[in-house]
Amino acid sequence: MAYLPASVVTDIFYIIRRQADIPTAFTAVDRVFAAFGLFAIDGSLLQQARALPGNDFEDNVQIACAISAQLDVIITRNPADFRFSSVPIIDPSQISAYLSHP
Repeated sequence: MAYLPASVVTDIFYIIRRQADIPTAFTAVDRVFAAFGLFAIDGSLLQQARALPGNDFEDNVQIACAISAQLDVIITRNPADFRFSSVPIIDPSQISAYLSHP
């Protein structure tokens, strides 16, 4: 299963509401709920993210979520932003190859 930090749901809603309308934004949120598991973001996780190296706090929150949940990989189009991650990074184009390996 793929996971997202719960905090991104409000970002998705905001972006789609600005591009389309509120009903479309809620439909997108419902699709996120159906397609992804969500990580709760709490003070402890934010403190873990703050302690990680690197300057992008938002990326560090994603890394802290992945570490906390013991995920196998982080999927991102910006691997350079995750160069300090202890969780392996893959590009979205690599998902099929990754999933096909036993």
